[in-house]
Amino acid sequence: MEFWKIARRIAIGFWVGTVSIPAYAAPEPSELRFRGTVESPTQIGAEYIVFTTTGNNEVRGLVYTQNSDNGSCFEGVVNPPQTQIRDITYAHPVFGNETTGWEVNVSERAIALDEFPHPLNASEISDGAREWLGECLELEALKSTIEN
Repeated sequence: MEFWKIARRIAIGFWVGTVSIPAYAAPEPSELRFRGTVESPTQIGAEYIVFTTTGNNEVRGLVYTQNSDNGSCFEGVVNPPQTQIRDITYAHPVFGNETTGWEVNVSERAIALDEFPHPLNASEISDGAREWLGECLELEALKSTIEN
């Protein structure tokens, strides 16, 4: 929706002959941050968080337990010293006989990044977690909670 507001401003700017139009650059995602409760990036049963931030401190990522179906996509805001993520909306996959999809919940609890004390190399994210993260980054259920 923000794009269309900006596109209209640009079109209006051209129409009235404005010479200088402020450039709009959407925030680019940062590199992936990958942290764990243990030093190994693939320890069975260990918990991990992987996320990316944008220039306005918005965060989107995945919290998961290695080699399990236990995990959640999330979106929130990281505080400037980057010690916690707050204002979090989680999306959990739902699998059932008649329904599959995502259950979305808002949490009042922040994620303290010191709960995941071990920084890990993002190139070591398991293939399954990387695939799940891709779904999280594209998940419309999270996007709609921000726009409302």
